[in-house]
Amino acid sequence: MVSISSAVQRGGVFYDVKGEDAASTLKAAVRNIDVLTNHSKETIYQRLLERENLTSTGIGKGIAIPHPHKPLHSADYQPFITICFLEKPIEFSALDGKPVFVMFILLCPSVKSHLHLLSRLAFCIRDDSFVHFLTTYPSADKLLLKIVDFEKKIDQADQN
Repeated sequence: MVSISSAVQRGGVFYDVKGEDAASTLKAAVRNIDVLTNHSKETIYQRLLERENLTSTGIGKGIAIPHPHKPLHSADYQPFITICFLEKPIEFSALDGKPVFVMFILLCPSVKSHLHLLSRLAFCIRDDSFVHFLTTYPSADKLLLKIVDFEKKIDQADQN
């Protein structure tokens, strides 16, 4: 199974993503995703909006994990996560009512890869030190190193 760090390397880390609301922020974020074709960017954007209309992907602590309601069954790409630090916090109807300052856009071709990455990401986000680290808007290199450290903790926990 793919690691969070390799998924982020494929999806990229972006800063100062603009937007006035969830929809415009998602649109701006999807435009940044280099691994998508222009045609698929519109499809992905529509799928993310559909999911957001079901219920917010704002999970709390200023974090959202936008993802389509159903995996994008396609052999054209590997799972990836695009991390977007927003230009300003956006109201996202998060569970705790806090505006979102960072999004982890999760796109996977299968349910299995989606659940695998989502569970590993949840492990990181549950840790307050990781969330505090995110509030510093770390460089992509520092962020990837932090993710690798957390994935080592996950792997150690899995072995016990």
